[in-house]
Amino acid sequence: MTRIQSLLALCALPLAIYTGQVLAEDMAQALQPQQTENGGTFITGGIGDEEMAQLKSTRSDYNVHLLFTGKTGEFQSGVKVQIANGKGDVVLETTTTGPYLYAKLPAGKYKINATLEDRTQSRSIQVASRSGGDTQITF
Repeated sequence: MTRIQSLLALCALPLAIYTGQVLAEDMAQALQPQQTENGGTFITGGIGDEEMAQLKSTRSDYNVHLLFTGKTGEFQSGVKVQIANGKGDVVLETTTTGPYLYAKLPAGKYKINATLEDRTQSRSIQVASRSGGDTQITF
């Protein structure tokens, strides 16, 4: 190995360590629960096996479980989601960072509007205080 190659390798090591640390911090931050406008919480993600396992381990903390897929079952991300309560007040509005969105909302009736590119899907759901069913939205 020439002196220049050794110097380049030495300079690349701290960058590789820093990049790995930033990616790990970004993943951990992406899976942090976020607040809804009415005091509920939600989490979105599920890209990659590790993130999916981490997300699914929090499932019991939420009473709304959404999964976004394409017609052939492929996971979808970047879905704009708006959830309104029975009065029509928007209680959650976000863009997903993976195929899953889990939310903890007060018991009641809600309308979900999910938009991917120019396609919008709507669902009405009844949320129980403790557990909730799964809602899959296919584009």
